[in-house]
Amino acid sequence: MKTIKEAFNEFLKEQKDGVSSRTHRDYEDLISLFEEYLDVCAPDDLYEEDKKLYEEKQKNEHKEYCQIFDLAYISDYDIEYLLEDYLINDVGESATFIETSRRFFRKFLPWAHEKGYVEPEHYGELADVVGGLKGKKFE
Repeated sequence: MKTIKEAFNEFLKEQKDGVSSRTHRDYEDLISLFEEYLDVCAPDDLYEEDKKLYEEKQKNEHKEYCQIFDLAYISDYDIEYLLEDYLINDVGESATFIETSRRFFRKFLPWAHEKGYVEPEHYGELADVVGGLKGKKFE
């Protein structure tokens, strides 16, 4: 499986010619903010075995959460908190950026699902949080 960081980078590379330069920069900014959030907050929620792996990789290889774990380690809560609290209250982003962030996830999640980077059930959970994907098959 690809790490979170690898999946985001691959998606950005594929989107480069398909979106405006401003949208692409917004996607880069969003990914940076989301990775920052995950790197700081997500390790607290790891199970013991994963926490040991995380601590070992961080100490010995100087890797962060998004460089270690795959998309299965992004929870629906992570996306919900990012879109409904973190970007607004902690970062102070505009309503326009929040909508661009939702559009990002509406594109990224189906793409990741089609690539096999997200399991069908997990895709459904994440898609429900983003909204606008309810008509898509989660299989």
